[in-house]
Order: sequence, then structure tokens, then C-alpha cells
Amino acid sequence: MRTIHKMRFFFIVLLLVPFLLNAQVDEKDIKKVIISYNQGIIKAAKTSKTDHMSDYAKDDIVKKFHLWIKSWHDNNLFMDAKIIDIDFKNFDIKDNKAEAITNEKWVYKYIDIKVKKEVHKETNISYTIKYTLVKSGDKWIIQKIDVVSEKQ
Repeated sequence: MRTIHKMRFFFIVLLLVPFLLNAQVDEKDIKKVIISYNQGIIKAAKTSKTDHMSDYAKDDIVKKFHLWIKSWHDNNLFMDAKIIDIDFKNFDIKDNKAEAITNEKWVYKYIDIKVKKEVHKETNISYTIKYTLVKSGDKWIIQKIDVVSEKQ
């Protein structure tokens, strides 16, 4: 009888291990996408180039971001940003959809391109952000970004 319980436990563990390992791989991949997206924001803010952003986010997010950057650059301003910290608080992964909650600390300043002078003082901002992602093939893509809270 005891052997049957051990065998049953062993089979349950065998069934659960792939799910647990897959969840860890997905979390790692999701973290990588979100970090890459945030690094892409910093790069795009300085160069106006947003093509690389489509590797991490849906087209509508990239287009919206491109217009935002273009509006600053059209006014001779560029954003000099640094992400100080990103803390992943929660993951909710179901099939090919996921939500990730982060706490992010950023530092921003804006510089006039023509006179190469700081025109908006350096500002520290903390965000809580909810990223909604979808998995296409073996790749996670950001589908939606919601700023849950913002604090200066």
C-alpha cells in the first residue's frame, strides 16, 4: 500500500515539473522583453528611431511612442532618461497571455538640442506598471501598458 502512495506521489511530481519549469522560463522571457522595451525607450528618446521597439511591443504601442518622441524632437527637445530600478512584483501567466506588474524608478531630464542645455530639471519618478503580453510562437510581445500609479 505504501509503495502505491509513493508511486502516485512520484507521478504527480512528474506531471507538475514541466508546468513549473515552463512558468519559470516564461517569467524569465517576460522579464527580458520588459527590460529590453524600457532600454529601447531610452535609446529611441535620443535617436528618434523606434524600429527596434517592434521586437518587444505591438505596432500600436510603437506608433504611439514614436509620435510622443517625435513631438519632443519637433520642439528641439530630447529626453535623457535612466532606469534606476525595475522590480518585478507579480506574474499572472495563462496559456499565451500574461500580465506582469513592475515597480520602476526612472530619472528624466530634457535637453534642448539646439542650445545643448537642460530645459527641464532632472526628475525622479516611480511607477507601478501593468504590462499585458501575448505569446506569438515562442516570443512574448507587449500588447498593452497601464500606468497603475506614478509618484514624483
